[in-house]
Amino acid sequence: MAATLLNARILDGLGHAPFTGNVRVQGDLITAVGDAQPEEGDEILDLSGLTLLPGLIDAHVHFGGSADPGEPPLAGAAKTDWYAEARRKTLDHGVTAVRSGGDFEADILALRDKINSGELEGPRIFTPGRGLQSYGGHPAFTAYGGDPEIAENAFAFPETPEDAEREILRQAALGADHIKAFLADENLARPDVPVPRLRPEVFRAAVSAAHRAGLRVMVHCQEPDFVIEALEAGCDTVEHLMCASHALKPIRPGTAELFRRRNAIAVPTIVSGFYFKSGDAIMDAQARMVAYLHEHGVRLAAGTDCGIPFIDHGAALHKEMELMHRAGLTVPETVAAATSGSAAAIGRSDIGAVAPGKKADLTAVGGDIFEDIGRTRDIRLVMTGGRIVRRA
Repeated sequence: MAATLLNARILDGLGHAPFTGNVRVQGDLITAVGDAQPEEGDEILDLSGLTLLPGLIDAHVHFGGSADPGEPPLAGAAKTDWYAEARRKTLDHGVTAVRSGGDFEADILALRDKINSGELEGPRIFTPGRGLQSYGGHPAFTAYGGDPEIAENAFAFPETPEDAEREILRQAALGADHIKAFLADENLARPDVPVPRLRPEVFRAAVSAAHRAGLRVMVHCQEPDFVIEALEAGCDTVEHLMCASHALKPIRPGTAELFRRRNAIAVPTIVSGFYFKSGDAIMDAQARMVAYLHEHGVRLAAGTDCGIPFIDHGAALHKEMELMHRAGLTVPETVAAATSGSAAAIGRSDIGAVAPGKKADLTAVGGDIFEDIGRTRDIRLVMTGGRIVRRA
């Protein structure tokens, strides 16, 4: 397909000010931006009055989960019709790529490949294999209640550094895009009684083995000391940074400097406080955390943890953007967090920006998002790999 998108107000996803111009797409790539002119045979799309963004990217999802607490907390292809609802909702909301934070290993890898081959319609998926955690710990034995099917398909429980290294090599051989590990001792039933955590030497071995295999590492961290531990071990992204009973603990001094020194990215998922109705104190603490990281030069990516109860696919990313903007990011910075920032968290430089040579993943929205960033929900056009998948 070749197309030229005319007269759009363009936010390029790189934090720059908006400008009005055209975008030409050839095949699955953006070939020109700005004064691009149509060529013979191009489909012409007039985007006058619309804002054109890179396709949005949710940097933290659970594609086999549901916002409905009455549904299974995590499931595979058989129970979800190949994740049909998650695929539909994600694209409906202009989200063209997602990074899984944990799903049924075999099924999510197969889904990724089916989407990439064109067999199924959906966002680009980047996924780990089984998440590394301690046996008896969070989340397999807390949030997921020790469900044997979930534990078997979505988690690994290395007890020694050698176990961790073998697990990393196994996932690398399967084609995992990255590694997910948990630093957590959260006991949802008894917050005052922690559950076992991944042993420090096992965690460090996993990070080192992943990097030797060329895989990035995303780490669930629920409280400030774990954030420091993850960064000192060399992780690439830190997820959440504060959770549940630890939400009011202050970020440790020097955390931002350590992020910058390690070139690590923060994925704060502050939308959870909104959907869980955590109260003003926790939401204010989350906003202060985002403001601190942003003001001290830490790169941010927008992720939602969608697929857990109350946090829905697609829609949650727009709320996360609202909350990040409210915490102090400008509109271009907020869009960058949900596009090029998330692409950086994934480790991909070919998505997340409206620029020549990038993949033609694009989302057009109605109205002026500088007046109300909530207008990103007014989806008018969604393109993935140069193919229009949604048009209002």
